[in-house]
Amino acid sequence: MIRALPDLLSTSLFSRGTSDLRNNLDRAAIEAVTGKQSDLTAAAAGQNGQVHRAQMAVDQSQATQTRLALTAGRYTSAAAAYEAVRKGTENVGVDALQAATSGDRAGIVATANTAESTLGLVFGALNTRFDGRSLFAGDAASNPSLSNLDTLLADMDAIATGSGTTADKLAAVDAYFAPGGTFDTSIYTGGTGEAAPVVLPDGTELPPIENANSDAFRDMMKGLAITAQAYKLPPVDYVDWVRQGADLIRSAQDELVVSEAALGDTVNRIEDAVETENDQLRLAAETLDRIIGRDAFESASEVQDFEARLQAAYTLTSRLGQLSLTNYLR
Repeated sequence: MIRALPDLLSTSLFSRGTSDLRNNLDRAAIEAVTGKQSDLTAAAAGQNGQVHRAQMAVDQSQATQTRLALTAGRYTSAAAAYEAVRKGTENVGVDALQAATSGDRAGIVATANTAESTLGLVFGALNTRFDGRSLFAGDAASNPSLSNLDTLLADMDAIATGSGTTADKLAAVDAYFAPGGTFDTSIYTGGTGEAAPVVLPDGTELPPIENANSDAFRDMMKGLAITAQAYKLPPVDYVDWVRQGADLIRSAQDELVVSEAALGDTVNRIEDAVETENDQLRLAAETLDRIIGRDAFESASEVQDFEARLQAAYTLTSRLGQLSLTNYLR
């Protein structure tokens, strides 16, 4: 059988054309995905310095946004912990004092149990972690803020059921929660200093999140711990004992409301910084897109065009390979 074969030069040219189509298809596909022209030097056309500065601005802004996202996450999680403590302790002291004043033992036991469970809630809130960091542990963020709640309750039980007058027992509780006392050495497991400062892109510094051994948190846990032991005291001492706990809870709530509001302001500052950074990123990205950007519609159309042309080339190659004199004579 005699076949009509293309000459060597024609075959070479056809093969080269097909290869060029494949390369152009690959280039167009990459440009469609990245949104950038593949030959950046040619696209910049003498604006290489501007492209370099814009790209540096984009990279820096993206890194800053990552840091701001972590910062926002930490402060937002801390705000949620504050809210949990505030809402969880709203009526504990008042209800306990009402039960003690009325002499209702069942009510005193019930409110004491509520105070104990609420103390567990506070422990959980103050042991909140975000991105591997303990938020209320100060400069020892790898540690939990507070240790085992059972240890604190056992220590309070020993004081409440021990010998001495109610005044003596309250003095022992004061000593326990005093700076440098057992609370600091056995219950609080965070750092002695504040967490590392956080600086916003504009150079301003954010206030640190309170440590779990701050005066407000300390008083809250102290008040709840006292209230949780109320029914273990002689009935004659119910009111004085519970009033001490209720007063501490109320004063701590007042302080924490102020702290929570300040924390809300801090979260707003972070959100403002994120918005400013988004604006800067958008401007830098627009500069890059203007110089080296690739129109998505055009690149997609070009991909379709090269795909069609390459498919036509493959089809033609297949048909040429099947040509023979017999086929031609037919």
